[in-house]
This record gives sequence, C-alpha cells and structure tokens, in this order.
Amino acid sequence: MRGRVFVLLAASLITSVVPAAAQSQGKRSIPFPHPQITEVLYDVPQGAPGDANKDGQRSAAGDEFIEIANPYDEPIELEGYVITNRRAPFDGSEKGGVRFAFPKATLPPHAVAVIFNGYEANIGGPVGTSEKAPAARHEAFAGALVFTIENTSARNALANEGDWIVLWSPEGEAIDCVSWGEPKPSPPTEVLRAQHFIDARPGSVQRLKPDSPLVVHSSIDGTRFSPGAIPTPKAQPEITGKGKKKSGR
Repeated sequence: MRGRVFVLLAASLITSVVPAAAQSQGKRSIPFPHPQITEVLYDVPQGAPGDANKDGQRSAAGDEFIEIANPYDEPIELEGYVITNRRAPFDGSEKGGVRFAFPKATLPPHAVAVIFNGYEANIGGPVGTSEKAPAARHEAFAGALVFTIENTSARNALANEGDWIVLWSPEGEAIDCVSWGEPKPSPPTEVLRAQHFIDARPGSVQRLKPDSPLVVHSSIDGTRFSPGAIPTPKAQPEITGKGKKKSGR
C-alpha cells in the first residue's frame, strides 16, 4: 500500500477504543504466509455516506466489503484463499450466502486488498473478480487491490443482526474469523484467530495493526469505514489544568 504502514498504537489507546461488547478468542497473531482480515463492513450506513465502493449510489448489499492485508515483508500468493459467511461452504458446493475465491494474484508486502459484495455495483478503475486479478492497484482506495464478488442477488449479503466471515487457507484451514450478533449456525471453533462483536452497527470494524483487536471504526477517527486504508487515530484532547481541554494536534 503506497506510502502507508500499519499504525502502531500505545496499549492505552487500544484499550480506550475497544468496545466492551467485543470478545476475542484464539491466537492473536497469524503466521506468514497468511493474509489477515483488517476491516469488515457488514451494516452499510444509510444514504450517500454509505457509498463505500464509490460507484455513486448506496447499496445495503453492494457496498459491503471485507478488507485483508499482508503485514509481512514478503509477498503473499492469494490464489486458493477463500472468504465465506455462515451460509456459504468453503468448496462452493452449494449456492447462497457470500463466498469469494481469490484468483491468481499477489498481495505485495504491507499491501491491502478489498473485496466488495458488488451487487448492482459499477465500480470504476481496476477491479478484479474471482476469475482474474485487477490490472493495477486502485488509487481511489489508497492503492489497494480491489475485487468484486459480483453477487447478482441482494440476498447474497451479510446479515446485519448476526453472521460471520472466515478467511480460509488453500488447504481449508480457518485462518481468521469475525462474527457478530447471534449467528446460526455458529462460526467454526477450530480457527487461528476469532473475534466476536455483540453489535457494532452501522459502519465497519477495523484492525489497526496485525495483532491488535478489531474496533468500531468510528471510535478511531470519527468515520464509518476506510476500504483500502488503515486509518490514523484521531488525536485525543489534552487536559490543561482546572478541567480545561486542549485539542490535540
């Protein structure tokens, strides 16, 4: 990701923005060569502010996205990795739900890939599919590799009230899981890393560095999402005597 690096935060800041409703389990770090989930938008904000894919219209399904990143100094080959939600099988044996299998594509060191739902979407610029990688990084999304699932039904979407997504390795191992609400069926238990949110709507949940927990995006910088970019936390006001606050720089 051009000119961008993962933001390292002090432990006190991480603690201050983690919602009490978020629960983590499993290992906190994921070993190379696996990519990692860094952002999920499962409840698209209403109106124009919800146009995450920048196609000029807000869509409750089409603007959903999942962001993954390569935090390592070596490239990662994405072919064979699969993203699914609770209603989609890893092997694609059944139709339904949300499922994306990566084509032959390389995720460079410290780069990001964004996968949009794509229902009724017309995303400009270089965009890849499950059949082919994008021709270049997308300048409108902070230099990320942008893909679309090209879903053709609004029903093939993430459920706001309760769902989960899993990033699977080419061998079928559950690498990273994000869940929310009360999904049925429950997410897999054999996973390298998992985190559950009771509710974080609307807007996305975001990870600021590889081994940090996902937090509600608006608690970081006041915005609802940032596909392709790892946001910089908004400066906290300083206390300057007798209860007066001084805005941070």
